[in-house]
Amino acid sequence: MFRDLKNRDWGLGLDCVRLSEPERHDRHFAILALAYILLCAFGAAAKTFNIAQTLKAKTRADRVLNLARIGNYFLQLYRYPLKEAWAALAALPT
Repeated sequence: MFRDLKNRDWGLGLDCVRLSEPERHDRHFAILALAYILLCAFGAAAKTFNIAQTLKAKTRADRVLNLARIGNYFLQLYRYPLKEAWAALAALPT
């Protein structure tokens, strides 16, 4: 998960951020945490449409990408209501 947040190619690009004030750093991480939760919600919605199955290798039976990465692909391809994405995230087993 940390690689997905830090790496610019795989996630939110935290390795490119340079903040000097602790307050800005805290706000930045709070916004990123919310963005990560939203991406997971859209990833859960994509899982209900079996889009996650199309993003994995055919040699693997289980899901390889995390929900945030799947949600990122899902948002690039479809317009989906946030309310329904939250419901899909809540319906996932913990």
